[in-house]
Amino acid sequence: QKSDGDAVPALLQGGGSSAGETVAIPHYAVQLSAGNGRPAADFEDLERLVLPAAWVRRVFGRPAAHLVLAGAAGTSMEPTIRDRDLLVVDTSDQRLTSGRIYALVVGDNLLVKRIERTLRGQIFLRPDNSAYQTEELTSDLADTVRILGQVIWHGGSLE
Repeated sequence: QKSDGDAVPALLQGGGSSAGETVAIPHYAVQLSAGNGRPAADFEDLERLVLPAAWVRRVFGRPAAHLVLAGAAGTSMEPTIRDRDLLVVDTSDQRLTSGRIYALVVGDNLLVKRIERTLRGQIFLRPDNSAYQTEELTSDLADTVRILGQVIWHGGSLE
C-alpha cells in the first residue's frame, strides 16, 4: 500500500491515482474575509486544481463534485485560518452546525466564520481571534445570508 508521501512524485510528474483517475476542483477568484467583511463578487473560476481522485476521497472524505477552493483574507480566524490560506469548501453542507467554520455571504460581504447556535435559535458568527467581536446574525440580516458551504480544510505558507 502506498503512503500519502508516494502521491507527491506522481503529482509532480502530472500523474493521478494508481488507476489514473483525477478530479478537477474549481479555484474561485475570491477572497473570503477572515476579518470584517469583503464585498461579494461573482464567483469566477480562477483555475481548476487537478488531483488524484483517490487522494481527494482519502483526505477530504467528501465527493469532489461538491468541493471548491477559495482564499482567506484577514486575521479574524487566526490561529486556525491565517491570512492568505487556501480553503476547501464543501458546498453541499449548508446546515450551519454549531462549532464548525463556514463560508457565507451576509448582505454584500463574503465571510469565513465559526458558527455558534443557541438553544433559542440564535446564530452567532464567532471569530477565533479574540481581537475581533462576535456578531449575532439578527433576523434583519437572516434574509441576506447565503451559505456557500462548510470549510473542511485549509492550508498555507509556513512563513
